[in-house]
Amino acid sequence: MTGFDIQPELVLALLAFVVPGYVWTRVEHWVAPQFRIAERERIIRYVAYSGIALAVTFPLLTTDSGLIIANNWTFTNSCKAISALLIIPCVLGFGSGKIKRAQWIRIQLNKLNLPSLYTAETAWDKAFARVQGCLVSVLCDDGVTVFGLYNPESLASTVNDERDLYLEAMFYEQDNGSLVVDERSQGMWIPQSHVKRIEFFNVKGEADV
Repeated sequence: MTGFDIQPELVLALLAFVVPGYVWTRVEHWVAPQFRIAERERIIRYVAYSGIALAVTFPLLTTDSGLIIANNWTFTNSCKAISALLIIPCVLGFGSGKIKRAQWIRIQLNKLNLPSLYTAETAWDKAFARVQGCLVSVLCDDGVTVFGLYNPESLASTVNDERDLYLEAMFYEQDNGSLVVDERSQGMWIPQSHVKRIEFFNVKGEADV
């Protein structure tokens, strides 16, 4: 008996409120890369995600007599704890990341005209929320026009101060004016400061207005 005894229930409780949120956030950011956030907001997100994960996994962490760690630390209880603290948060993070990357969700919400669920704060948001699988013509500040494909793997940032654009495939213009996919290209990142005008076209070459 020491002067400071660590209660296993307390350890599990602390882990349950920290680890799932951290794992969820890391997996979510891996699936849907995001801009860095402030430390305070990150901690709040950890706790919030952990709370949601705990609500989902609570039956795995408890028995009729209390927390599973208060009982015999069996192989079954170990598997339950690992599932609750690591595996299920990974699944939740993967799912939420996919949802954040799903452009079609924003498109459908916009079509349903549900401002409480989706709000197009700027013309930039409105434009990119309604298009997908289209050819994009971007006039840059140096006078050069680039052509790219805006598809699910592309990204138009909705962060107010970072409205940059990533196009997943690029095209080059031939002498006869036709566009050909650049097989060597892995896409192009265009910062907001370089964009003067963007025009959208459907795959048949007709303006998407």
